[in-house]
Amino acid sequence: MKIKKTREDRSGLLLNMRQENEDGYISADKTLPSLIGRTGVSLTPLRPSGVAKIAERRTDVVTEGDFIDVGVAIEVIYVEGLRVVVKVKTEI
Repeated sequence: MKIKKTREDRSGLLLNMRQENEDGYISADKTLPSLIGRTGVSLTPLRPSGVAKIAERRTDVVTEGDFIDVGVAIEVIYVEGLRVVVKVKTEI
């Protein structure tokens, strides 16, 4: 015997309310792309994720797989949503 479920049967599984910015829900920090090209310093070991200080704010960051020690100069190479990707800053 096959039972066909209707939309009403699944109503307890669906989100019936909207999460609006006015109510304090934020899906992504829209200021993160402005960090691309900015430099900072690692505050924790980046193995490959950790925390860095960029533009005078603590930011969760990741590397492309490299390990970076505490206190190393870093540069933001790109941002994907909430993911801020950094590399060791090379001197020019």
